[in-house]
Amino acid sequence: MNRKLYKTKDWLYDQYWILNKSQILIAKECKTSKNVISYQMRKLNIPTRSASEAGKISFEMGRSVSHLTKENRYKITGKNNHLWTGENGSDETKRSYVRSHNEKYKYCEFCGRGNCKISFCFDHYKGKHTRNIKNYKQLCDKCHFNRDYYEFGIHTKTNNHKSNFNLVCECGVNFKDLDEAKKMILESKKINAFATKFQIYSKDQIKDSKNYDFLKSIMLDYDNIKELYQYGKKIKQEVFFSCMFEESIDWCNSLNIKYGKIRFFDKNNYSLLWKAFLSGNKYFISTNYFIPFRTNFIPLFCIPKYPSSIKDYILPNNIFYQGISDHTKDIILLEKTIKEKRLNYFEKHVKLSGTTPIENDWSITFKELEEVLKRSKL
Repeated sequence: MNRKLYKTKDWLYDQYWILNKSQILIAKECKTSKNVISYQMRKLNIPTRSASEAGKISFEMGRSVSHLTKENRYKITGKNNHLWTGENGSDETKRSYVRSHNEKYKYCEFCGRGNCKISFCFDHYKGKHTRNIKNYKQLCDKCHFNRDYYEFGIHTKTNNHKSNFNLVCECGVNFKDLDEAKKMILESKKINAFATKFQIYSKDQIKDSKNYDFLKSIMLDYDNIKELYQYGKKIKQEVFFSCMFEESIDWCNSLNIKYGKIRFFDKNNYSLLWKAFLSGNKYFISTNYFIPFRTNFIPLFCIPKYPSSIKDYILPNNIFYQGISDHTKDIILLEKTIKEKRLNYFEKHVKLSGTTPIENDWSITFKELEEVLKRSKL
């Protein structure tokens, strides 16, 4: 074909109006641009179609579905469209197809976080991108990064994946009275810990303990919980509690305490878990295996040995866990967790300097903890 034919009025008119070709198609056949054809038509005073006329002709020739109603558009979309590429399309085409056909979830499929940007992560185990919706997971940015980086070694880290390390100071039963407990809350504040945690237990739960008398003397009732929480609120330090019986959850709810904890030995106490879920507050759960998540549960990887060894903490390569509940004596696991920037939460048992509490074998002082944080520049 003579490339200059588009400069002839009769030829260009016939191509456009008689053969119903678009300006883009004419330009492609003449190996030029659409702007050139448009210019020549204006120059030669050849009228052009309206948008609706162009849409109808495109539809008749199988090139467009823009003028169709949503109810009828499906008839020539997908595999019915002549432009369908199937599995031969680009990776971005396949991802776009999945996004447009997948049910929209409000929460991340792994961690349960809501109200955050949701992205799709290709399931690398399958080998290649596909249009199969089951081959994709809906993940928040944090879980997307963890899956790519820690499971598959794909370095996709950006400024959106900044470390969000939160230290929880587990005071447990490492105090003799409320004054010492308040001092531990203050020490937690000084080292910028995310929160300070204590335990709420009943007499029945400690009746077989060799330290029964001491544990009974420091057992927290509703008034003690209220006093500690209000003290933390006064100095702007988050305080929450491990709830070991259902009534303790009601106590925390009545005080509007934002967080709570379910210990490892209650991970199968379904009535307690259900009570915590219905509260709507965030609850940390110590566990060492996958449990069906709820949107307000924060799973912590835990080894129920007191003390435990650093060798016991072999964290599985998945993104289920959001933190660690540490029962080791030293600080190696803490430093490793901070360096990796993999987890959001770290629970460490603490004690006051110069004391030898019941949990002394797996606790460190606030001063030791502060030195670790300084070295890590947190």
